[in-house]
Amino acid sequence: MYDVVIVGAGAAGLSAGIFASRRGLCTLIVSKEIGGQTALTHEVENYPGAGKVSGFDLMQQFRKEAEEFGCEIITEEVSTIETDDTLAVTSTRGTRWEARSIILAFGLTPRNLGVPGEEEFAGKGIYYSAIEQAGDFAGSDVVVVGGGNSALDAVVYLSKIAGTVHLVYRREKLRGDKVLIERVEALSNCKIHTETQIAEIAGGGRVQSVVLDSGETLRVRGVVVCAGFRAQTSWAQGVVETDSRNQIVVGSNNATDTQGVFAAGDVTGISEKQIVISAGEGAKAALAVCAYLQKLDGGHGHLAPDWGLV
Repeated sequence: MYDVVIVGAGAAGLSAGIFASRRGLCTLIVSKEIGGQTALTHEVENYPGAGKVSGFDLMQQFRKEAEEFGCEIITEEVSTIETDDTLAVTSTRGTRWEARSIILAFGLTPRNLGVPGEEEFAGKGIYYSAIEQAGDFAGSDVVVVGGGNSALDAVVYLSKIAGTVHLVYRREKLRGDKVLIERVEALSNCKIHTETQIAEIAGGGRVQSVVLDSGETLRVRGVVVCAGFRAQTSWAQGVVETDSRNQIVVGSNNATDTQGVFAAGDVTGISEKQIVISAGEGAKAALAVCAYLQKLDGGHGHLAPDWGLV
């Protein structure tokens, strides 16, 4: 029986693990992977105090701190949540963990393009992270889909490895941070296709070409999809309230409408999906859990600052 089980190990989940374990709670994080979207980011430049750092390294530091304070981390994928007599989560492997409270912090899932060839060539030239398979594109032309910071970051990263990087975006103007847009526009080996979408992805065994809706065909070795994310909360619906975008609805203290279940980070309806905000929301959720458990144990539920606590 854990005091709290945290589902997800991105910025929100790991931050929650740090704050919960610092408070002395018996804490478990269960996640399919460690680091979430942040770990797949080439460079993070806007996390206060960290300077310019790779997303992977930043998340490894989060993990290290959580484990140093006693947080247990298990890499399994959670598939069900129980809230009847006892709170519990179960993994796809059938492992079950009981808890006095739960924090849902499993982030978002990359959005598919939904075009012919995407399913066929997934993992065979079509990827949803520039970092994981960057070596596959060395010296070859590649397409990046999207116009936000994730896509722009992917273009900058791949421009140092690939031949020509084609940025395909369906709107008229790119929507990322100004500094990233300027960086991409200055690249000599980047071609930007705005107001354009992919109509089809073709190949023989792996990606060989992309057909644009303008009729143009690009001979490329791969496609990196950075077309946004969606909340994959179907397994938790009926247990906690979700909104029209399938995001988990929480109050100001990160509590859901189910007693003992809290949520934090990008999987909730927070308006800005940023690493620092997700980390802060994870910390808030952990402290709310501490207050909740204190009340269950007959306490007043008011927490003192934990500065300097070990």
